[in-house]
Amino acid sequence: MATRETVHYAEPVDNAATHASPPDEQPAVAAEQNPQGARPKILVADDNEMNALALEDYLTAVGYDLYFAGDGEQALERAEEVGPDLILMDIQMPKISGVEATRRLRANPRFADTPILALTALAMPGDRELCLAAGASAYIAKPFLLKDLVRTIREWLPAQ
Repeated sequence: MATRETVHYAEPVDNAATHASPPDEQPAVAAEQNPQGARPKILVADDNEMNALALEDYLTAVGYDLYFAGDGEQALERAEEVGPDLILMDIQMPKISGVEATRRLRANPRFADTPILALTALAMPGDRELCLAAGASAYIAKPFLLKDLVRTIREWLPAQ
């Protein structure tokens, strides 16, 4: 079950759609906006709708614009469409794994410097190294505290 403070894994769904439920609590610190007033764009690639909902509620309240992909194939397409400032990539997804999607994104000069944070609930020995070798900027095992995820996002986003 996902909460606003910790993300846990539940059963995967076929896709993660955009959701519009407003958060009922506001995190204390908002994301910095760039000089043009645009909020940083984050692509969430995760086949688990509960995870996407928890991330959306918290991260939009903090000040990020979120875009969603429900599998690795959609992640590649959405990255091209959106041009995200940062990508949260689940490692185990249908069609194309998050590891393979990360490799393909890194092969595209447009995403060579885009931070990609690899997320996984089923951490196995060697997963961290595999993700980093594929081009992930960082590796985060689930469950994690959302405030810790925000701290990590801020470390990887370029100055706004």
